[in-house]
Amino acid sequence: MKLELQTVMGAMSRSAMFLRRHIHVILFAWLIAAIGVWGFVFWQYGYRVVFQQAEITGRPLTIKENDLNALLKKARAQEEFRKTIAEKQFPDPFIKFLEAQ
Repeated sequence: MKLELQTVMGAMSRSAMFLRRHIHVILFAWLIAAIGVWGFVFWQYGYRVVFQQAEITGRPLTIKENDLNALLKKARAQEEFRKTIAEKQFPDPFIKFLEAQ
């Protein structure tokens, strides 16, 4: 039992020494791998997609006159409402008026 425990502890100490000596190289390798993965994803989904031709089908657009008139009427009503708001005078809430005594 003691022999097995020593081999485990020895392996752990050797791996800790190895990591302590080579941690910078390992982190640099992780950085290079992350940059490579990012570059591949960019090439796959950002660069290649730009050069693919999308299929576009053209079909005529038919405008229904009743719907168009309803939209124009709504736009006119909104424009009139905006004009009435723009012309309205609002009191300044930061001025205290003198109360009548």
